[in-house]
Amino acid sequence: MRIGFIGLGAMGLPMAGHLVAAGHDVTVASRGRGPIDAAVAQGARQLIDRRYFPADRAGTPYLAPQLLVDVDHSHRIMREETFGPAVGIVSVASDEEAVRLMNDSAFGLTAAGA
Repeated sequence: MRIGFIGLGAMGLPMAGHLVAAGHDVTVASRGRGPIDAAVAQGARQLIDRRYFPADRAGTPYLAPQLLVDVDHSHRIMREETFGPAVGIVSVASDEEAVRLMNDSAFGLTAAGA
């Protein structure tokens, strides 16, 4: 099975490495796992099996790409920066609803989603 993405860069390569925030050294990949894992815990389904990306392990700068379905707008993956190659997919009834949901963030994270 081949999986490809436009704009996510080369899959399997390390994320940005380390992010220094408030004097703490935190891997970007670790921050990316949080919203993904939270969405899965709330019932979202992962469409990409992490086993295809063996370097994706806690404590490493590697993060497998992920597509999530069965998410809703209340999930963190839909409202916060994931710091990783992850996308939540939500069904909407209209273009107007899509625009409203994309704009329902303090960060404007999905402005390019239209």
